[in-house]
Amino acid sequence: MVIVFTLFTIIIITCALYLNKFKKRPLRFFLTILIIVTPTTLIYFKKGNIESYSFKDKVNQIIEDGSSNPEKFKEISPEILVLYLEEKLKKNPNDLQGWLILARTCVFSGYYQKADKYYKNALKNFPLNEDILLEYAILKKNINQTKSAKDYLYKLKTISPNNLKAREILIEILINNLLHNEAEKELNELFNLKYDDEKYIKKIKKKFELN
Repeated sequence: MVIVFTLFTIIIITCALYLNKFKKRPLRFFLTILIIVTPTTLIYFKKGNIESYSFKDKVNQIIEDGSSNPEKFKEISPEILVLYLEEKLKKNPNDLQGWLILARTCVFSGYYQKADKYYKNALKNFPLNEDILLEYAILKKNINQTKSAKDYLYKLKTISPNNLKAREILIEILINNLLHNEAEKELNELFNLKYDDEKYIKKIKKKFELN
């Protein structure tokens, strides 16, 4: 609010000086400011919304009230939660859970472009985090950016070879894109990894309709 009024004041003074051709006429100068300010202020209070200046404080208060009351928290709209987390993460970009909740909320609300942006931002701060890589890959897969999804899953496989969910999604993408040789290679690696888990192997063969 302080910034807005500061800019407003600078603009008004500049306009007044310009209209008076920078001449030293104090009375005319202040009359000009009054002429500019009065209608502008009236229009704002009639058409504008003074509450917008305290909106961030209201958002913070809604979240704080909800955090102490689980039932009330369920009533918080995704839009309010997104606004709150955006502001919070500007101040503390190293909040891993904050990034995950923000990106997940955007996915849940159908804001896929925003979710993409926030997963990407999260990876800048946590480039080796398994949850971010997996969820980002799933998002990419769901919005038909399968090449990017595959790249993130290969990266995740390198970081965490035992992440079975990531391996299964990778195999699914390869099969759907008719990359049979790559899919077969990944399947063999998965079977070797779980060679002693007959139940799991049967489940995978059934899932991918293998003999």
